[in-house]
This record gives sequence, structure tokens and C-alpha cells, in this order.
Amino acid sequence: SLPGMSGIELVAVLAEQQPDLPCLMLSGHDDPRYVRQALDAGARGYVFKGSPPALLEAVRCVLAGGTYVSGGNGT
Repeated sequence: SLPGMSGIELVAVLAEQQPDLPCLMLSGHDDPRYVRQALDAGARGYVFKGSPPALLEAVRCVLAGGTYVSGGNGT
């Protein structure tokens, strides 16, 4: 949790102010609804805190212009 706003709200603000910023969300929530909300808000990736080996792969994928979701394939 962030003080003052949710991570999804922060992603939306960042996406609006810096649309070219590749935002990757690291979250403890593994509910698909949170994943969808984050991607809809402008995140280019979503990694569950319980999957640290995927973090480097996710960062590389997002920086290369793709979209990444833990447990799925980077595109």
C-alpha cells in the first residue's frame, strides 16, 4: 500500500504525465482483476511479489516494449 493513493492510481497518474514511461507494477495481489486494472491504468507489466525470478525477465520485456504478466508470457 502507498500513502495517499493505490498503486493502480499511481500508475494512471504516471501514464497520463509520462506516457512513454514503461511502468512495471510489482504487487502482492495475484487476483486477475488487479492485473487487468493495472494494465488498463497504463502499466506495461505486472509481477507478483511471490515470483522474484520473473522480475528480471519482466523488466527486460517491458523495456523492450512488450507487456509482461507473471505466470504468463511476455509479449
